[in-house]
Amino acid sequence: TGVFDMKHNALTAISSGSALGESNCHVVETSPPRVIGFDLDMDRELLTLLFSETVDASTLAIGGVTLQSDQVLGGSSQSHRLTGTVSVTDNVGILVVKLTAFDLNTIKRLRNLATNASNTYLSVDAPGGQYVVQNMVNIGVVSVPSSNAIGVRNYTADTTRPVLQNFSLDMDSGTLRLTFSETVKASSLVLETVLLQSSASSTAVSHALHSGGLPANSSVDNYDDPVLVVHLGTTDLNELKRLIGFGLTVDQSSTFVSITSSTADDMRGNPVVAVLSTAALACGLYVRDTTSPRLTAFDIDLTAETITFTFDETVNTTSVALSEVTVLGVQSLGALPAAQYSYRFRSMGAVTSDSTVVVVRLTTADLNELKKLTLIATSPLNTFVSLTTAFVRDMSHNAIISITTG
Repeated sequence: TGVFDMKHNALTAISSGSALGESNCHVVETSPPRVIGFDLDMDRELLTLLFSETVDASTLAIGGVTLQSDQVLGGSSQSHRLTGTVSVTDNVGILVVKLTAFDLNTIKRLRNLATNASNTYLSVDAPGGQYVVQNMVNIGVVSVPSSNAIGVRNYTADTTRPVLQNFSLDMDSGTLRLTFSETVKASSLVLETVLLQSSASSTAVSHALHSGGLPANSSVDNYDDPVLVVHLGTTDLNELKRLIGFGLTVDQSSTFVSITSSTADDMRGNPVVAVLSTAALACGLYVRDTTSPRLTAFDIDLTAETITFTFDETVNTTSVALSEVTVLGVQSLGALPAAQYSYRFRSMGAVTSDSTVVVVRLTTADLNELKKLTLIATSPLNTFVSLTTAFVRDMSHNAIISITTG
């Protein structure tokens, strides 16, 4: 076997010791590669870049690629410069880029960018002198100016439903954070469908949130993001604290959440995947309440024989010690005789259940002593109280802030 001419004469061999050199006909590659098209698949999270020739995938610098909403980038346009890649697949002149979660979520947050084929364009530059990609002889790709961007060839919309992946509850700041698998629309969150429960499989002890705005009702930050931040209103937070006494939100192990498919939507309107109350999601981070409660108001009713205390948060009424409360006829005793202008309770009767408003029934002995003191508790003008930190604790065992006689 071998190579023969047309007369069947064999080709003269050339040994490796006397190999023939190249003639002067060699042409060096000087033309730069060009981006000739791109596809964007928001569901599979892929950006496909098509070039005019084979490029070296290892030279890809994705930071020079910008997605923009208009062919000519203007003042009302939206855009995002890519920041990284998860992976790059080289298909000979075609690079398939797996986009990062950061880039995807940022793009999704921009409501007029890459939501369909008509607002998906691509421009290419060389920030810092670094080309987006080079060909096999190290020639950089030609820039695509943002004033004449390339329109997408094939656009695929996101059809994947978001998933609630994690959540945290801060009982001190009153903040609930819901973490989803992708950017969700904050305005779509239906708080009433968010159920906190003490067990992963039961709603026997549970609480559904209330919307309507702070301070009484809960609200969500109006910022589209994978993490939605819910600020718990006093209604929800105090009820959650009350239910600590029944085993809910005591700690991380007693805090679970379930949601429905109506809880939230992603930016394309895909509903979230439900988390069933029979398989609720465990809390990823729990922060206990470390803030001491405060007394905000009180009322003595000598006819009803009660004293009513109002606190800024739910308190544990099993910890109430009325003997730590003193009734005064003046706001500050100063040099006034304490025996005439003050009375410290000695005992107490029945107490209502855990709440922000607690009613204590006064004993006959305390009532009789109070009635003897004509300079105390005869009108709102001569009815004040002082108390020590031992008076009551909240549901997380934080002692109340004391009130002194001044």
